[in-house]
Amino acid sequence: MAEPLVSVVMPSFNHARYILESIQSVLAQDFSDFELIVVDDASTDNTREVLESIADDRVRFRINEHTGLPAITRNTGIAMARGEMVAFLDSDDLWEKNKLSSQLEMLRAHPECGFCYHDFDTFDSETRKVLSRFGETCSLFEGDIAGAMLQGNMIGSPTPLIQKSLLLRAGCFPEDWSVRFFEDWELWLRLAALSPAAFVPAILAHYRIHSRPTFSGAALSLRFKTTLQVINRAVKDMPDRFKPHLPAALNAAYRIYGPTMLSQGATASFLKILFAQFMVSGPIAHARAFQFALRARRVARRKLDSKLEVGSGQS
Repeated sequence: MAEPLVSVVMPSFNHARYILESIQSVLAQDFSDFELIVVDDASTDNTREVLESIADDRVRFRINEHTGLPAITRNTGIAMARGEMVAFLDSDDLWEKNKLSSQLEMLRAHPECGFCYHDFDTFDSETRKVLSRFGETCSLFEGDIAGAMLQGNMIGSPTPLIQKSLLLRAGCFPEDWSVRFFEDWELWLRLAALSPAAFVPAILAHYRIHSRPTFSGAALSLRFKTTLQVINRAVKDMPDRFKPHLPAALNAAYRIYGPTMLSQGATASFLKILFAQFMVSGPIAHARAFQFALRARRVARRKLDSKLEVGSGQS
């Protein structure tokens, strides 16, 4: 059997309800020279039965021992891939039928690019209603996107098509619990540092939202710390590519997390993380950080004054 041009890697865990629709969106592509590799993280539902019911030679699947770490599942799929190009689709998300053909056409027009991504939207799992278009809330770029990527992940997980040689050179997904849920961003950063990106300005994937996430102060603190960890690791590993963009990246992180953490009363956590970052990054100019720090100090002071007033009124 000839090697396929594209390997599609689909990680899965307990998505028997959705996985068949996701697989069908791959099999319906108007480009047919691909293989689909499903790697299941030892699901406890009937995912295996669904996979065994698929009669298509292009589909292979493997059941892993459970790890709970999506990076391991995806990397297993990469190791199994026989194609020159690799794409990813989670087992509850969907592709448009021209997703692969559109990206391959764009990469042929831009041979200097080692990977290509595109816009996507989100939809409610129950109502199927479109919730948002990513490109309307985030600026999307092509070419050298390393600096922009350090300010936030703008590549949705179902969107990139990547040369496998570049993927291996970048080191695949980090199998590190400390960056769980951010492992795709860390890999995309390394890709962006190594190669220019091509971009298709069209919605070619649909990201399923099962419920609107709400984060406690502690959860926000963890996400803020992990965001800074990813930024700092990128700067440490590839300083020539990322260090010039560090102030803008830190300001973006403070802008995203600062107001919400302060409004939820996580002022102490915000200040602790903020000043720990100062110790890492040194005396670089990031005025927004000081703005948030001063605001946090004012909020904390007002709360203390309020407690003192209550206490004095009760005595």
